[in-house]
Parts: sequence; structure tokens; C-alpha cells
Amino acid sequence: MSISIVKFKKVKSTNDEALELLKKGVEPLLFVFAEEQKSGRGRFKRQWYSPKGGLYMSVGMYDDARARHFAHLAAIVLIRVTERISGISPMFKLPNDVYLGRKIGGILMEVKSGFAITGMGLNLNIAKFPKDLKEKATSLLLVTGRSYNIDTAASIAVEETTKLLDSMNMGMADLVSFLRDKLIGIGEEVRVKDKKRERTGILRDLTDDMKVVLEEKRGVIALELTDIIDLEVLE
Repeated sequence: MSISIVKFKKVKSTNDEALELLKKGVEPLLFVFAEEQKSGRGRFKRQWYSPKGGLYMSVGMYDDARARHFAHLAAIVLIRVTERISGISPMFKLPNDVYLGRKIGGILMEVKSGFAITGMGLNLNIAKFPKDLKEKATSLLLVTGRSYNIDTAASIAVEETTKLLDSMNMGMADLVSFLRDKLIGIGEEVRVKDKKRERTGILRDLTDDMKVVLEEKRGVIALELTDIIDLEVLE
């Protein structure tokens, strides 16, 4: 598998830089890293706090079914990176977040100009968050009291991404099973907000084709992962 790796000090967004490089003719598979993002973003144009101390990366591919499946499974990359550098295994929160008690990482896929770009962020050495985030977000530094080599994390991320893409060629079942075992809220009552409405029910499953199975009072439904905006576990 041929890959290109580009690293920056500071950018507006690694997704934006990846798109520009792809449009200029850089061949996928493209990895873009930055030490800092000035305008990092998540889904629905939410800001992603991106100071120095985090792993900020984008993976650029041609827009096809494989790229979209990768975006659904990209949390595996962040989980594996965390496991390998810290020995701690985080959890997966639908639709696209990685948690260690609080949010430690997230994923954003954008499709533009025939390319699918999956942005990933992982909070490594961030010691302090803004007031509006400190109850929601955390970092490996805050969890473990140790700092981590970001270049090492980046190298592992490239390795785990290529490994994940290779594994996808042999089927999705084992990969989805890995995420299912990491899923926050499985078997619990949750509130799910999708593009149409809010629903409450028991989170029953994440199927091999990445549908979210919710048991409501009136019956069981399967929701498209891409339609889910937020999921909250109810106490």
C-alpha cells in the first residue's frame, strides 16, 4: 500500500490541508498531521479544541465504499494508539467518540471533490481545557499523570490505519465486534438524537453493517449510524 505523510506545525484544519493536497495531485493514501489546529472541527461544525499536546491527523482517500466504511471504524485506530502508548483501553461512544470517563478523542469524515477525508483527534498531553469543556473532555496526561511522545503516537496511528484497511479486505464482522465490545451504553437505557427526532430505548446492538439497534417501547428499530447526532446514557 503506497502512502504519503505530510506534517505541519500549525494549520487551520488537517482536513482542509489534506483536501488541498489531494486536489493538487498527491495520491491517496494520504496522512496529514499537525501539532496544532487553529480551527479544528467536529461534526455539525462543532469546534474541536486543538492546542499543542494532541494528536491531530487526517486520512485522505478516494471517496468510495471502502473509505466510508473506514470512517465508521476509525475509532479502532484511536483505541489502538491509546492502548499501545499507555496500556489503557478506552471505550467507544456513538456515533464517533472515544472515551476514558470523558471524551478523549473523536472522528470527523468529510466528502469533497471526490475525496473522503477522515479527521481524527486524540488528547494526549493537554493539561487544561476551557471552562466549557473541562467537564466533558480529558486527556491521557490528566488520566495517567504521564506525558506521551506525539511522534510515536503518529507513527502508531499510521501503522494501525494501514492494518485496519488491510483487515477490512477480509470482512467487517471482527472489526465491528471489537467496537461492539467497547460500546458505551450497550444493554442500557439511552436517549438517541438523530436527524429526525429524539428516541429513548435500550441500546441492544451494533450490527455488522453498522446499524444501531434500539429497543423502544413500541418495538425494535435499526438506525443508520450516519444519522445519529448524539447518544446519552440515562441513569
